[in-house]
Formats: sequence, structure tokens, C-alpha cells
Amino acid sequence: MASALPTLLAIHSYFRFLVLLVGLVALAVHVLALLQREEFAPLHRKLGAAYSGMLQIQLVLGFVAYGAGSRAGIVIGHAVVMFLGVAILQGTLSFNRRRSPPKLGLPTLGIALSLLFIFAGIAALARGPFAVSF
Repeated sequence: MASALPTLLAIHSYFRFLVLLVGLVALAVHVLALLQREEFAPLHRKLGAAYSGMLQIQLVLGFVAYGAGSRAGIVIGHAVVMFLGVAILQGTLSFNRRRSPPKLGLPTLGIALSLLFIFAGIAALARGPFAVSF
């Protein structure tokens, strides 16, 4: 399984850009809707779900890469911070989905906080968010 590690790390590294793009788009759409005092709409739910799903896939890829042999000590801090970002996002989106009616504020906060945690998790690897290494 050690031979699969470079491929897993490359997929994990490049998929990050797509996750960040979807997260930033979701944040922009949510903030714009808040500023325009719009109601929570299916678009907001779909963007949040897309971002959350992609972030969870990224987390699983990271755990698989760790299990495949990526045992650098620096990875533990990265994994913990990233897991917290996923948990915050999923928690806020799930809580908002149960509200009647759903609002825009909570998912916007969840998306923003998760992005902050993602950038902090990338920084825990001692590199910038747009550096590629594997």
C-alpha cells in the first residue's frame, strides 16, 4: 500500500483547490444573499451541501493517506484542525436544516469558520494554501 501513497497525496493535494473554490463561492453567495436580505433558498442549501460533501471527501482522502503511511508528526495537527472545520460546517448546516424556516446566518457562519479552519489546517503543514507538494 505504500506505493499508493504518492498518488493519494497528489489527489488530496489537488482536490483541495476544488474544495476551496466551492467553499469560497458558497461563502460569497451566502454573504451576498445576507446583504440583500434574501430568504434562505434551495440554492443556498445545495451550495452548502456541495461544499460539505466535498470537504468530507477531502477528509476521508486525508485519513486514507495517513493510513497508507503518511506518518509525519506535523500531519496530526493538520488532521485535527481540518476535522474541526468539517464538524463545524456539518453541525451548522444540519442545525439550520432542522429550523423552520431555515435562515441564512448560521450556514454563512459555518462556511466562513470552516474556511478559516481549512486555511489554518493548511498552515499547520507549514506551507501556503496554494502550494502543491506531495
